[in-house]
Amino acid sequence: MATAIGDLLKRKDLESESYTALLIEEPEAHLHPQLQDCLFGFFDRTTSQGVQVFLSTHSPTVTAKTTIEALLHLQATPDGNVKSVALTEFDLSADEKNHLRRFLDVTKSQLFFARSVILVEGISEALLLPVIASKLNLDLEKHGVEIVNIGGVAFAPFAKLFNNSEEAKRLDVRCAVVTDRDQGAQGNISARAQNAQALAGAGVQVFLADHTFEHELYEAGNQAVIGEIYGDMHPRTQIVSADDLLAKLRSNKDKADLAQRLSERLATDATALANFKIPTYLENTIRFVARSGNATN
Repeated sequence: MATAIGDLLKRKDLESESYTALLIEEPEAHLHPQLQDCLFGFFDRTTSQGVQVFLSTHSPTVTAKTTIEALLHLQATPDGNVKSVALTEFDLSADEKNHLRRFLDVTKSQLFFARSVILVEGISEALLLPVIASKLNLDLEKHGVEIVNIGGVAFAPFAKLFNNSEEAKRLDVRCAVVTDRDQGAQGNISARAQNAQALAGAGVQVFLADHTFEHELYEAGNQAVIGEIYGDMHPRTQIVSADDLLAKLRSNKDKADLAQRLSERLATDATALANFKIPTYLENTIRFVARSGNATN
């Protein structure tokens, strides 16, 4: 590749008015991620010298290095054609594009290669959803489902990749947004939950917990196993209610630890998994993304 690029740059110098392009299929082959980073930097410098570079890739490492404006998403459709969309045409504000530039790291960039996507608030949901799916005899990996932990509630920049009514302005992929309703005593839902609901459309559906993720897990009928696991974490502590659990999780910052221990228990203890009760909104989420179509990226 270095020899070919050197030749192109020499030709460019000799024919300054000519258009010069380099097309490369999957340059990441046989390269570990660090070398992929170096290679992309090499292509970037080549572009700055007047050679337009087109890369086809299945590498989230390469994708994460690419700007939103330069990304074209190719997708095989069920009728045997190929759909191409340019992310620069999507209805994203300048702030939303900047958000994606900051947060589309290697892990999150895998959403461009998924058959369906689940957007979650944090690590707890990301750890537990795959093992909860196994209770439904569904393997999220085999269904091409990518779980994206956005680390908060800023769902809009990600959801807008999938929810536009115009096909040319969205990825043709199912996307589930999983978040908390934070329902008050009067039954009203929080403003942030309303904002999440407003993102529904095209390929996006929003699934809300009545209160919070941990609250729903506990109240679904899993008091014994969650109480036991939290007791292992804090032997002098006893959980007496869902509200008590939430208060202790907030004060001790134990959410991720509890989720990891619970996921390990369910993955290794067949009896615990058989007795585990899945909150309805999570079951609906999993079944929604597992019904993804035949399109591949």
